[in-house]
Amino acid sequence: MTMVMKKTILVSLAICLLLTLLCGAAMAETPVEKQSQPFAKTPSFVSWLYGPTNVRVSSNGLTGKVTWSRDSSGNATGYAVYQCYRSAYKPSNTPYGWYTGPRSDGYYWYPVKLLGTTSGTSFSVKASSAGTYYIEVDSYYISPSYYISSRGGFGTFHAVNNSVSAPKSLKATQTGKNKVKLTWSAGENAKSYAIYRKQGSGSYKKIGTTKKLSYVDKKAKNGKKYQYKVQAVNGSKTKFSKAVKAYPMAQPGSVKAKKAKDGTITVTWKKVKGAKTYQIYEKTPTSGSFTKIGTIKKTKARLAASSGNGTYRYYIIPAVGSFQGQKSKTAAVTITTASNPGTPSSTTYRAILLSNTYSSTSNALPMCDDDRYAMENTLKNLGATSYTITTQKNSSASGMESAIRSVFSQADDDDVTILYYTGHGLNSNYSSNIGALCGNDGNSFIYPYQLRNILDQYKGTKVILLNSCHSGAMIGKDADAKALARQINSSFIQAFYSPAEKSSNNLAASGYYVLTACKTEQTGIGVTNNYTGDRYSIFTKGLVEGLGWDMLKKTKLALKADTNSDNQVTLAECYRYTRDAVDEMESYFNSNYNWGMAMDVQVYPTNCSLVFFAR
Repeated sequence: MTMVMKKTILVSLAICLLLTLLCGAAMAETPVEKQSQPFAKTPSFVSWLYGPTNVRVSSNGLTGKVTWSRDSSGNATGYAVYQCYRSAYKPSNTPYGWYTGPRSDGYYWYPVKLLGTTSGTSFSVKASSAGTYYIEVDSYYISPSYYISSRGGFGTFHAVNNSVSAPKSLKATQTGKNKVKLTWSAGENAKSYAIYRKQGSGSYKKIGTTKKLSYVDKKAKNGKKYQYKVQAVNGSKTKFSKAVKAYPMAQPGSVKAKKAKDGTITVTWKKVKGAKTYQIYEKTPTSGSFTKIGTIKKTKARLAASSGNGTYRYYIIPAVGSFQGQKSKTAAVTITTASNPGTPSSTTYRAILLSNTYSSTSNALPMCDDDRYAMENTLKNLGATSYTITTQKNSSASGMESAIRSVFSQADDDDVTILYYTGHGLNSNYSSNIGALCGNDGNSFIYPYQLRNILDQYKGTKVILLNSCHSGAMIGKDADAKALARQINSSFIQAFYSPAEKSSNNLAASGYYVLTACKTEQTGIGVTNNYTGDRYSIFTKGLVEGLGWDMLKKTKLALKADTNSDNQVTLAECYRYTRDAVDEMESYFNSNYNWGMAMDVQVYPTNCSLVFFAR
C-alpha cells in the first residue's frame, strides 16, 4: 500500500503506416494494367525512357514472382520494384514524390517501399503473413533516383497462408463412465485432426481421426492416467497441440442437500477415488441455471440460502487440477423459511488482525492502525458469526508468523479463521516474491510461498484479507465478469499455489478464500486528511462499510453488502460491495484531485456463497 500520489501521464500519439509483404497462396498469373509515360527530364544522350510492359504477378504460398518485358526504348539500365499503397483520395504528399491515378479501380496508387532493383525482367517477393499487396515496376537509367520513367506497370500480390498451425485450447473433460471428451480450437488450414493418447509413462499412440473440433475417447478406463495430443493435418503438413492430462474417475455418489436448523444448506456426497478436489455447482430459485460456486477438498459443504425461500439444486464434479470428472446426479432442497446461519456448535470463528505502520521509516503508513481498529470493531458487531479476535501491530516477519501460527493452530476441520493484514506489500524482480507481507522493520518479509507453507499445516477454512500493495499476486485468474475483464494476475498462485497436476495442495481445494486490495502490478491507496484528521485505506473503508461499520464516524451501520436482506454476507457479496465502493472512491479522487489512481479489488474463488459474516 502507498500514500496516494498525483500522477502525470504522458500520452504520445504516433500515426504510422505499416506495410509489410505478407503470406500468399497458389494462383494463376494475373495480367496487370500498364500505365506508362516518358519521364519529364531526360539526359541529352537518352531520347526517351519508357516503363516496362506486360507486368505480371504470380504467387505460391508465401512467395510471389513479378515478371515484365523490357522497356521499348532500350535505354533502361535496370528496374525498380516497389510496394504501393492505394488511397481513395488524391494524396498531397507521397514518400517518393509521385502517384498514379485514379486508376481503373478508382484508387490512387503510390509507392511506399522500395523492395529491390534488378537488371533482369523478374523479381521474387516473400510474404510474412496473409493479405493483398500492390506492386509497381519502374524502369530507370543508372539508379532508381536518377532519370526514372514516370510510371511503369502495376500488379496485385494475393498472399494466403497455407501452412498448418497447431490446434489450440485443448481441453479434456469426462462425459461418462470410461469416456473422455476432447475439444480444441481449429488449427489454421487444417483439413483433419489425428488424436494421440499416452497412458502413464508409455508412448503416444494414435487412437482416431476426425474433421470436427471434438473427439470422444470411449476406451478410457476409470482410475487410469492419460495424456492427449491433437495433430492438425493438411496433406504432408502437420502440427501437434500441447498435451493435456486426463484422470477419468467414478461419478460422485449419494449426493444429498439438506436444510440445517440454522437456515443454511448442507450438501454431502461420497468420496471419489483419485479425486483431489470437488467443484460445487448450484442453481438457486432465481438464477435459472447452474453456476460453479466453489471448489473444496472435503465431501461436505455448508452453504447459504443466498436467494431466500425456494428450491436449491446442486451437483458435484470431482477434479484433478483442471481436469473435470463426470458430474454427479442432482440433489435438491426446498427452503421455506430462510434464516440467519447462526454459529453451529461445531464451528468456531477466529481472526488474527495484523497492522504495520513503519513509523521509523520514510514510508510510514499511519492509517494502518486505523484500518486494524475498524476491522476489529466490524467483527465485534457480527454476532451470528462471533469471532474471537487477536490483534497485533508493528511486528517483524517472525513476529507476524508467530501470531499467525498461534491463532490458526487452534482450528479444527469445521472452524473458520481470518487473517487480515494491512501494511506494505513487496514489489520484486522475482515473481515468486511479489506481494510478500513486509515486517515493520522494513527488512523482513513473509513471502507468498512461506505463507502457504505456514497455513497448510493447519485445519479449517482460511479467509485471507490483504490490504497491501501488489496483493493481487496472491490470487488466481478465476473472477466474475468485471474482474475477469481486468485480467487478474495468476500468481496466487505461482508462488502461493502449486498447480494440482504437480501438487495436491490447491488453495481453493484446501479451504482458502481470498480478498485482495489490488492487482499484482498495482499499489494500494491510503488517505490522510490533514483538515479532519481522518486516516484510512480505501480498501478497508469499503470492506468494513459493507460489513456494517462506518470507519470515519466509528459507528455501526446496516449490512450494506447484504444484497438479499438475509442478515448474512457471502464472500461474493462482500467482494462486490468492496469492489464497487473502492471504484467509487477512486473515481471521486481522480475527478476532483486529478490523482490518476488505479486499484482493482480481487477475489478467489468467484461467486462463492459461503457465509463468513452474519448478524
